[in-house]
Amino acid sequence: KNLSSVECFEPARGAGAGGSWRKSAEMSAPRRGLCAVFLKGRLYAMGGWDGRNYLDSMEIFDCKEQRWCAGPRMLTPRCFAAAAAMEEDDSVCVLGGYFGASNLRSAEYFHVPSGEWRALPEMLEKRRGLGAAWMRGARVVIAAGGWDGKRSLASVELLDWDNPTKWREIASMKVPRCSLACAACGERLLVFGGWDGKNYLASVEEVEVRAGSVLGRTWNQIAPMSVARSYCAASGLAHDGEVRYVVLGGWDGEGAARLSSAEMLLSSPVGLRWQKLADMTSPRYGSACCWAIL
Repeated sequence: KNLSSVECFEPARGAGAGGSWRKSAEMSAPRRGLCAVFLKGRLYAMGGWDGRNYLDSMEIFDCKEQRWCAGPRMLTPRCFAAAAAMEEDDSVCVLGGYFGASNLRSAEYFHVPSGEWRALPEMLEKRRGLGAAWMRGARVVIAAGGWDGKRSLASVELLDWDNPTKWREIASMKVPRCSLACAACGERLLVFGGWDGKNYLASVEEVEVRAGSVLGRTWNQIAPMSVARSYCAASGLAHDGEVRYVVLGGWDGEGAARLSSAEMLLSSPVGLRWQKLADMTSPRYGSACCWAIL
């Protein structure tokens, strides 16, 4: 079933574990394989598949008013694309995906002040079910992994936002991953789960992306998730001296049931640890998530 429902997780205050999910206002259309970002008090939900059509539509949720409204349509319908928010530039970038019978290498961005979608240079590879991130310090957009129509990809490429003329390949991940999730915080970029062409993955990798020294960095595997997750969603946030990466939903490759479980990776000077979160109210596959600071 393709869902239009939305739910929010509110972490418990203080050092203890906990928190709960609550339902929020629904989108106007069901969207499987959508992408979403949070930018300056608003949630942008783009693309996906409603069960009949691949979508070019965008909906915008005003967190203060607690309501959705329609936004300008993308240049291309996209399902299983990936998105990143560039807060300093008031822009939302959308990469790759799938439309009809085509895996896409095209990219575009929404310039919030003008209300316009604008084309970006095409990526080096077609990527469906990829991960995307904005690296604020280096001012680059990252596209990681995905499916090119024949294989799961380990390759990673970037676009320099201050000179966005062409994409450049950087160090590949250790494992090919399509239907992965991707999250960035500070100079760290993490990828979670996915499918390598044979196996559903619980593994996690990270790379450091610094301004002026992007190309030579290598990926490292870190503590895995508690369960394999394909077409899961992830988001990262720095808070109270810790970086929190939430990963939720997806499919573990076992049976027909999709996952309602969620977990959080806590990164602090002490080290890394995974923490189980409360289950969502609905199983979700091909969903999207983002932290919102209200």
